[in-house]
Amino acid sequence: MLRIILISPFNHKDNVFPLSLGYLDASLKNHDCRIYDFATEENPKNNLKNFLTHFKPHIVGITFWSNKGYVVEPLCEFIKQIDRKIKVILGGPHPSSCPEEILKRNKNVDHVFLGESEIAIKEYIEKIERNESSFETIKGIAFRKNSNIIKTEFHFEENLDQFGPINWEKLDISKYLERRQFLLNKYKAMPIITTRGCPYLCKFCNVRNINGTKIRHHSVGYILSEIDYLWYKYGVREFKIIDDNFTFYKEYVIDFCEAIIKKNYKRIAFSCPNGVRIDALDDEALSLMKKAGWYSLYLGIESGSDKTLKKMNKKLSLQVIEKQVGLIKEYGFIITGFFIIGYPHETRADIIKTIKFAKRLDIDLANFHTFVSFPGTPIYKELVERGEIKKNDFSKQPFLQPVYAPRGMSIRELRHLFVRALFSFYLRPRTIKTIFLLFIRRILSIKRIFFYMKNILKKHPV
Repeated sequence: MLRIILISPFNHKDNVFPLSLGYLDASLKNHDCRIYDFATEENPKNNLKNFLTHFKPHIVGITFWSNKGYVVEPLCEFIKQIDRKIKVILGGPHPSSCPEEILKRNKNVDHVFLGESEIAIKEYIEKIERNESSFETIKGIAFRKNSNIIKTEFHFEENLDQFGPINWEKLDISKYLERRQFLLNKYKAMPIITTRGCPYLCKFCNVRNINGTKIRHHSVGYILSEIDYLWYKYGVREFKIIDDNFTFYKEYVIDFCEAIIKKNYKRIAFSCPNGVRIDALDDEALSLMKKAGWYSLYLGIESGSDKTLKKMNKKLSLQVIEKQVGLIKEYGFIITGFFIIGYPHETRADIIKTIKFAKRLDIDLANFHTFVSFPGTPIYKELVERGEIKKNDFSKQPFLQPVYAPRGMSIRELRHLFVRALFSFYLRPRTIKTIFLLFIRRILSIKRIFFYMKNILKKHPV
């Protein structure tokens, strides 16, 4: 039996239960596996040092996104300084997108896992336990061999029900419920995953590198058992479906909603904070979702310029977006729109169009983000080939800090436009009224408005 620590290095107040690590842990039932979440620790690095010293793990796995490179690289070095014998492995969106680059630049990383790793990590642990040094038979792994870097092909399992169930007791769930990590929570909330994969080919998104292009889903019965457990064991009343494409298969949405309605849960609530495809919703689906307890939908709108939507390969038009937003609003959903500011080829006029479009739409909230070119995405490759960016040094890139501006625009101007988008949307009487009504049920969250505004302005000085 090996001792393993799986680390989520996201040290911020809005973190959620690390589901990906929960699924990996469930694959390692025959070993002493622990999950360490920075977001639930008062002094995560010092506590981790004590944990490593006393637990003496054989393997430490770290999951991370591209914007967390500045945390992960020194963390790998920190672990190796405590014990060089510890195997340090990485997984998640960023390692899946550029494993060769990671292994070349970070000598403290032993192996990198690609895509979904429940099966791969189990096979890897078995090889380490047998003192084997050949990993070519594992699907979805990258490693050094002599002076070369080997990367094996990976595949995606059709049967998602074989993974899990998550051992929720591995972490103190009360810490996640106390924070009520999502802005719009009605009740005590926890995230769940029902589907994996995305067939769309948006040029700025790298989800296909992690979960593939084919939609696969858990059975409705599997998800109901998860909901039942969290409902009765922990009093969870709200479930955040953090899929990328929950609404892709209408039949699945209908089956799921009908099963929830039949269970007759009292005061249950659902939302999709990672966003849903706006053109995948119709009257039948929206009606059932509302009856089942959905109250909030996040929509990947991205731009108010048809030209930019086409450049993104979004396969959406402003006309369709306006029509669908109106339809969704008829059912009384709280709508949050996602928007990207500063996409390649955009002009100042295009960004102004996005700001005006966001204000014109019948949405309640807007999440504006400056464009980031993530490794592994088509737009990242294009920008590198055109010489507009160098291979990004993600070890030094904090979240929300723009490192790219379209040609003819400076980073400073992009920051100004970002702040303009934020304030022009939120400092309207209509939006102020909406926020007041939303927060009247959660008075404590008003403090967080100032927290968010302070940090955004700090990262985007005017």
